[in-house]
Amino acid sequence: MKKILKSVATIAALLVPVLMISCASTPLKEPLYTNGMIENATPENSVIVYGYTSEPGIKLMYVDEANGWQALIDTDDREFALPPAHKGAKLVLKDSNWVKHAPGVVQYGNRIVTEDYLTVYSGENDEFNVTVPTDKPLYFMGYRSIQGADINSWEEVEALINRPGALVFGVPKSKEEYDTWYPQYLAKREMDCLKKLQATYAGTVWEATINERIAEVNETLAELKKK
Repeated sequence: MKKILKSVATIAALLVPVLMISCASTPLKEPLYTNGMIENATPENSVIVYGYTSEPGIKLMYVDEANGWQALIDTDDREFALPPAHKGAKLVLKDSNWVKHAPGVVQYGNRIVTEDYLTVYSGENDEFNVTVPTDKPLYFMGYRSIQGADINSWEEVEALINRPGALVFGVPKSKEEYDTWYPQYLAKREMDCLKKLQATYAGTVWEATINERIAEVNETLAELKKK
């Protein structure tokens, strides 16, 4: 994963904790294309895999070579969902190419010039595997960082923090901080995904299953708030 930092001072002023940005309530986008899809997909014969990314606008190519299945997903916001996938399938994320731009300000003497497209990060050819479960119709694969790491547990967060050259922001910096607010944060992010799935699959055979999971996550959030 390559990262381009043109101005540390400028970028530091630009960065905000991406994990603290609330998500839009619009439905998930339809996949740009899908091949080898399951006909008449139901909660009994397939699984909806969904998750959350640290940056919007990342294109995710999923390939299930064993079943001739592929889908290109555009994470317009931060939530994403695959169309119903084969139970037990081995999915591979390929060619996740993205560039993060942000406005930058450069001062030349007394003159200030605004650069609209300062490159903050860039990355290409990220790849990781996802094993679709066989015992559940919905699978939240959790939070995926822009630096090619899952950060759904303290061990994963700690590994990212300690990685040489990693740029880390918006995540807990200690086990105590993680225990205080991060599990609740992850549950809220799953709820964001589920609300979009609820809108996308309203009136289909998936509606009851999605509503059931929403109720379960609400119970989890209620318990976490008591701590």
